Amino acid sequence: MHITAKVDYAVRTLVELAAVGPDPAKAEFLAKSQVIPHKFLEAGAAAFVGTHWEVRDESARVFAEEFYRALLEDGVDLGSAVARARKAIKDIPGDPTWLAYTLYGDPAATVV
Repeated sequence: MHITAKVDYAVRTLVELAAVGPDPAKAEFLAKSQVIPHKFLEAGAAAFVGTHWEVRDESARVFAEEFYRALLEDGVDLGSAVARARKAIKDIPGDPTWLAYTLYGDPAATVV
């Protein structure tokens, strides 16, 4: 699968969502948030990258920068881009954010 990265289709093609905030996520929020990726995929998104719980702003920034660098500049597939972005934030002391991110969609898909 190849994902076309045109500006007018960017939002519908690949969705990246990070929940950020100061409070820990509650179980009911986590249960409801699991519906979101499927709704985007049902609506036609080719892939969805999101978090299972709220993440720290700085970790989300680093994740997003590395994810899009890997995906758009280096041309790696979605699965590899997520893995590289997770690795970029994995060693931040006391921060489990790298575990929060999940890719819904074909990990071998690339952006063309």
